Amino acid sequence: MNLIQNVPLRTALLGGAEALDPESILGTDLVGWWDSSDVGSLTISGGKVTDWADKSGQSHTLTQPDSARQPLEPSSRFAGILYDGADGVGANDVLDSGIGNTNPQNIWDGGAHIFVVLRYGGVGGSAFGTVYAKGSANARLRAQSDTVMRWVFAFSTTNGVWTFTPTKDQVIILDIAYNADDVTNNPIISENGVAITATETQTPVGTRNTDASDSTGIGGTRGQTRGWDDKIHEVIFSDRIVTGADYAKMINYLKNKWDIS
Repeated sequence: MNLIQNVPLRTALLGGAEALDPESILGTDLVGWWDSSDVGSLTISGGKVTDWADKSGQSHTLTQPDSARQPLEPSSRFAGILYDGADGVGANDVLDSGIGNTNPQNIWDGGAHIFVVLRYGGVGGSAFGTVYAKGSANARLRAQSDTVMRWVFAFSTTNGVWTFTPTKDQVIILDIAYNADDVTNNPIISENGVAITATETQTPVGTRNTDASDSTGIGGTRGQTRGWDDKIHEVIFSDRIVTGADYAKMINYLKNKWDIS
């Protein structure tokens, strides 16, 4: 892959915007950062991604030893990782931290934030295409239909479910801020830095489940054929809810980098 030819002009113009990255904005609250534009963080074999290294300094590398479940490498530096089963196997691709890995654990206690740059093409053929999953059930960002996505969080009696409608077929920034300490808390879901309506379709009941022993999956769910059916470009986890100037910096960083208006 010739990166010099594939880097758009915008990267030459970013300057200070690119220098102000998640590590400098979030500090020690940065607990996971996977960036597909950093080709040095990707291990490629046969045109597929086998490993996606974590840039947060926490060593939460995502991996997939099964070639049938490996997503396709980016076609250019800013193209994103393709999870749509284009290899003909089906939409079951996933990169996973693996059970027992010291992946981000229980970060939603007291509040946390996930930022994802992706393209949403609909539910595809995998029933519930998954962007992020903590274990098989504890926390999930996934497709519900060809137009609707949902945030699901597990509690001891009844899981909480909130649905929202993102823009389809273009690269967007989705971010979710959520505090799992109380069932009355609702997630704040935004697209490109602007809050969008999230509808509670199932009210959580009970106490928050621990996810300390669960793996982190990006693009799918470990052991299930519920993979994402489009591209994922970048994923960032913060161990605090990001607000104010820091939130603006995060959104500006991602907009500038991925050429999102």
